[in-house]
Amino acid sequence: METATTPAVLADTARLRASLHRFVDETDDAAVLQALLTILANTQPAVPLTDEAVLLEELPPAARAAVEEGLRQLDAGEGRPHTEVWAEFEARFGIKSPQWK
Repeated sequence: METATTPAVLADTARLRASLHRFVDETDDAAVLQALLTILANTQPAVPLTDEAVLLEELPPAARAAVEEGLRQLDAGEGRPHTEVWAEFEARFGIKSPQWK
């Protein structure tokens, strides 16, 4: 018997998607949704680093969504200076800032 905590193993992609959609639609737990978003975003193909311009339309869907969200935040005045972000990383995680800071 399938329960909310132990979903049955599903054989095909369409059934897997439908089951996942149902669980996502039924949860109000922001931590669970953020974890799923992180997992799914990290399964998208990596965008190769290059000096060549990359069109937004050419990015994988998760990368494109992240760029668009960042642009929306900048347009809304929600951006933070690079030095401020690195200072937070250093204080919070002990991560030393790169030489180009």
